[in-house]
Amino acid sequence: QLPTILISGNYLGSINHTLLSIEALKRRDIPILGIVVVGNSNTASETFIEAYSGIPVIARIPYLPVLDADSISSSARSIQQNLLKQLPHAFHIA
Repeated sequence: QLPTILISGNYLGSINHTLLSIEALKRRDIPILGIVVVGNSNTASETFIEAYSGIPVIARIPYLPVLDADSISSSARSIQQNLLKQLPHAFHIA
């Protein structure tokens, strides 16, 4: 019964896959804090998923053309700051 963050990609079929995953979690009474979208932004898909499911997109992990320590650290800091603004009660970071 721990709260969940659903990770979703932006690709053909991702709306269906994301909504099916949300439905499966809801049927099992697993609370969903939000959705993290991975890949290039697709505002139309993200808006539809949020509107249809009622679950907010709480962060985006961009496509990283170079996968190295610097790009991962930079992306992680940005995501952490964004999540803390949106879900301050859900995270305790020492």
